[in-house]
Amino acid sequence: MILVIEDDADVRALAVRMLQSLGYKTFEVSDGIGAETLLANGVKPDLVLSDVVLPGGTSGPQFAEAAPARDPDIRIVFMLGYSDSVLLNKPFQRRQLAQAVHDALG
Repeated sequence: MILVIEDDADVRALAVRMLQSLGYKTFEVSDGIGAETLLANGVKPDLVLSDVVLPGGTSGPQFAEAAPARDPDIRIVFMLGYSDSVLLNKPFQRRQLAQAVHDALG
């Protein structure tokens, strides 16, 4: 199961559709607080696909720093819409998403 954290509803919906078309089950939230709530309620994703810049005071990297306290095996792939030097740049294609997920899950 993959948790998608993305504040842009269109990007989030696209990522979820792509992941589901690749055979993954998904949860989706728009911010780090929503993601923290899911983890606190026992949701244990195999992977988190997170935007770096999130609303509500918790960035993707801040969420990633705190998440291992709840699940030490959690893996995270970051998306960023304005840089060409990160793992997964937005907008991304299905094959790029598939490769990033595959690489992160090993």
